[in-house]
Amino acid sequence: MLKEIWAIVQRVQTWSGAKITPTHGGLCLAVRRVTLGFLHWNGRIDLPFGPQANRQIMRAWNAGDEGDGHAVPGVFEVREMADVDRAVWLLRLAYLIGEPGTNLYAESEEAIFATNKAREVFDS
Repeated sequence: MLKEIWAIVQRVQTWSGAKITPTHGGLCLAVRRVTLGFLHWNGRIDLPFGPQANRQIMRAWNAGDEGDGHAVPGVFEVREMADVDRAVWLLRLAYLIGEPGTNLYAESEEAIFATNKAREVFDS
């Protein structure tokens, strides 16, 4: 599990303004003043998405049905190296949602817009 966590940390620390701070049980990942999430040593990432935004994001990502362990509202489980790219993508989306002046929790269409914007910006 530490290999996967280290892969996420290595990618996030390259972002301009990235700040990685040890916390009890893991790491707080932030960029400037935007908290992206909390990465626990067991591979769990707590993300700042509310349940409705999370469902829309997961649906747009085609992550599967509600029974998928990755579709728990506000949580993503990194289980293997194949999960690292998706975890990094979600952390980048958390940054877009957390940018000052945006409120992507209000309308599900805005969450889908942010998802598409994140794909354009970060998946190239």
